[in-house]
Amino acid sequence: MGLVEAMRKSFPLLMLFAPACLLSAAETALGVPFREADKYYLQKPKTPVAWDKTFVTFSEFRGSWSSTIQTFAKVAGMELITINPPPDHNVCGIYDKVDGSKFYSLKEAFDIINEKLLGATHHTLIRSGDILYLISADELYDALPRLDRLALRDLRGRGNTEIVEIVVRFDPDHQGQVKKWLGEFGLVIPQENGGFVLQGTVASLTLCARLFRWNEEP
Repeated sequence: MGLVEAMRKSFPLLMLFAPACLLSAAETALGVPFREADKYYLQKPKTPVAWDKTFVTFSEFRGSWSSTIQTFAKVAGMELITINPPPDHNVCGIYDKVDGSKFYSLKEAFDIINEKLLGATHHTLIRSGDILYLISADELYDALPRLDRLALRDLRGRGNTEIVEIVVRFDPDHQGQVKKWLGEFGLVIPQENGGFVLQGTVASLTLCARLFRWNEEP
């Protein structure tokens, strides 16, 4: 029996013992050595992460505000862009407010982090497409990224503290009232067609939709 034929016949047997070696060789060749800290990300899906169907525990978010936000962006599969100087490097202090063993959806975790962040440093997180922005709330509209524009029916799928925009029609006489109910981050922008672009948190936009009985976009 020739050498080539012998190797062909013994190949299935060799493969029983080869995977670990091949994996190590492949990782070394690719320059991506395995680290224990990366085990949660090795099988991260390539499709967009569903925030209401992806769950985390706050044991994964330890340390400073900077590391907590970086970890969240990594788990959510998003690029993180800091427009203003990041918060200080003290421990962010959310861990005594949550159950470290409980599983939270990314949507819930985002709201917990964002509410504490806003109160502690007056910064806020904004999701725009697949990018997560960290912005000082004091300079929000000087450096505001393009906000996700949602249909009213899609508000329920986003975190309450997310800042987004919607387009609606309502009596122009209500413009001042709407702006008041939208709160700190609210903007009311009239359009030529008689509609209004509204910017605000999901919670405030949802509240306005109920108060003013908005049912659909123009």
